[in-house]
Amino acid sequence: MTSSLDAGQWASILVQYLEDRNGRALVRLPNGSKTSVSHSALHPMLVEYATREDLPLDDIAPGDIYEDCSYHPVLCTSRDGDEVQGISLIDGSRPRACSLTHCGVVKLEIAEVTDAVERARDEQGRPRQ
Repeated sequence: MTSSLDAGQWASILVQYLEDRNGRALVRLPNGSKTSVSHSALHPMLVEYATREDLPLDDIAPGDIYEDCSYHPVLCTSRDGDEVQGISLIDGSRPRACSLTHCGVVKLEIAEVTDAVERARDEQGRPRQ
């Protein structure tokens, strides 16, 4: 796959902030690896929610919500063995497919995601729905 970017062009990726490490932000990249970046390079997402790593992955089924390897909350639409597929609750992109054993998928509770959306609306002064 070739990039549609030109040399010198700016691009952005979603990362998950993990912690401060020696004055720099330790982040997890979409492929699961970690690196450190300047805190000034990070900008919080509109919707923030907590992941629950204690929720079992083996019972993810259509209708459940999980965080994929790009840190999107995703509505599961199908599962085939180790692979789950779904629709992003952030931007509606689909299909979003991940391996349960290789992508760092985290199961989410619907209440966590809806509460996070409502908090984000409150912070922006937008009415609740």
